[in-house]
Amino acid sequence: MNGKLKYLSWCARASLDPRRRCCPACGSRQTTLIERKWMVAWLARCRQCQLIYRAPTDSVKRNQSYYETEYDMGYTTDCPSPQELCELVSSRFVGTNRDYSVYLELLKDLGARPGMRLLDFGASWGYGTWQLRDAGYDTVGFEISRSRARYARDELGVTVWTAPNEIEDGFDVHFSSHVIEHVPKLLDTFHQAMTWLKPGGMMVAITPSGCATFRDQNPAAFRKRWGRDSPNLLNKEFYWHAFEHQPRLIASRPYAREAIAAWDGTGAVVVDDLVGDELLFVAKNEPVGEG
Repeated sequence: MNGKLKYLSWCARASLDPRRRCCPACGSRQTTLIERKWMVAWLARCRQCQLIYRAPTDSVKRNQSYYETEYDMGYTTDCPSPQELCELVSSRFVGTNRDYSVYLELLKDLGARPGMRLLDFGASWGYGTWQLRDAGYDTVGFEISRSRARYARDELGVTVWTAPNEIEDGFDVHFSSHVIEHVPKLLDTFHQAMTWLKPGGMMVAITPSGCATFRDQNPAAFRKRWGRDSPNLLNKEFYWHAFEHQPRLIASRPYAREAIAAWDGTGAVVVDDLVGDELLFVAKNEPVGEG
C-alpha cells in the first residue's frame, strides 16, 4: 500500500474515534469546520484556543513512529551521501536549499549574539545545527528521529539529542524551522521550550503560515499545506492565545527586517499584514511588562 492510500485508510478508521476529533492543543471539542479532503480528513479551527488542525489527529505514539520511520520530505530528511555532504560543507550550505542565511540574519535582528546558547529544536540530520554553530552560537540539537540524529553526530560532528531529558536548561534561544507544525501536543511543546529557556530567553519559530490573510490570497496553496505531514497550521490568533502573558512578535515572509530589529522585546507586535507563506513567531520567556 502506497503512502497516500495508507494515510487515507488510517483516516477512515481514526475518524470513528471521538478522541481524534478534539483539539490537539487544548483538548476542546468545540470546533469549526474549514474544509475537507477525501471525505475522511478535515481541517478544523478550535473555538477555544484558535488552533487550526487536521482531524483525525495523531496520538503521540503514532506521531513518534511516523516521523521516525515514514516521514519523507526530500532534502530536509534525506541524509546526503559522503560526496554530497562534502560539497555542502565546503559551501557552508550557502546557496543551497538548506541555506540558513535568512534565519541567521533574523536571529541577529532579534538580538541573538554569537556565543549565546541555542537549541535547534527538530534538527533533522543536522544541517541547520551545523550552520548555527558555524555562525558562532553554542548550539545543540534535538531530533526525534534516532537515525537522522545519529547521522548529525557521526557525519557533521554536532551534538543532537533524541530524548528531552537529555537536554539541560539555560538556553538563550529555542529555535525551530518548519518543525512545530508537526508536533502532536503544541502547548506541551511550548511549555517545554519555556522550561529550557533562561529568564529573558526567546523562542523563535519558523512555520508555514496558517493565517486567514494568507489563505484569502492563496486558497490553493493553503489547501495543499495541511494533511498527513503537517497536522497543524499556525496562525496569529493561536499564538496570541498560547502566549498571552509573554512579549511576542509575529511577521511573515518577506520579512521586514528593520521593523523586526526595532522590536524592544516588550508588548505584542504584528509586523506586517501576514499575507506571506511563512511565519516568524518570537516569544520572550518573561511576563508582559517586564524588560
